Amino acid sequence: MKKTSMGGVSSGKAAKEVDTTGEKRKGKELDGNIFKKTRISTQTIINNIFKKNLREEVCLDISAFFYNNGIPFNISRSEEYSRMFEKAIRYGQGFKPPSYHELRVPLLKKHVELVQQSLEKHRVYWKQVGCTIMTDGWIDKRRRTILNFLVNSPKGIVFLKSIDASHITKIADKIFKMIDDVVEEVGEKNVIQVVTNNTANYKAAGEVNEKEEKVVLDALCSTLH
Repeated sequence: MKKTSMGGVSSGKAAKEVDTTGEKRKGKELDGNIFKKTRISTQTIINNIFKKNLREEVCLDISAFFYNNGIPFNISRSEEYSRMFEKAIRYGQGFKPPSYHELRVPLLKKHVELVQQSLEKHRVYWKQVGCTIMTDGWIDKRRRTILNFLVNSPKGIVFLKSIDASHITKIADKIFKMIDDVVEEVGEKNVIQVVTNNTANYKAAGEVNEKEEKVVLDALCSTLH
């Protein structure tokens, strides 16, 4: 506040001088705030432009990775795709992606361990409530007949294994033996039913099942007949 001598000066004039000083101070503060806001706004615009350009560069590299390696576009819809980038961002600058060796050896072994741990949780559940074995066949590019075996329970569906059945698909005894081995692997007491297609060879396998008196495969017989 500007100091003024009250001697010989009216109180009204002194108050006017004080008010004028206050207005000047407010004016300076207002100008400073406007300048500060303008500077922040400009910096924000510059940052947004920079991020936009940088994102375009990153997206070009990611898309090139897809195109050059023949990766299906629907991979970008997977949960792992988004989670991969989120965790890399959380790591921060300097993150190095896994090498060829890491992908091929230690990380693969780690994922196998995680799958086995998950499978064991399902096995415990199968013992409690039972499960259904499902098989589905397809022919690959090399004209091999591949059979996929899955196990279904209220806990969910688990992929168990794939078998190259090219040499046994037309032989009822071998089809039966293959399915019986899978049942034993899952646990005969845990299997409620086996679901397959209804082609002649599987029907014949069902007849073998009846002769062997395998109770666990009764559902297979009823499904096939």
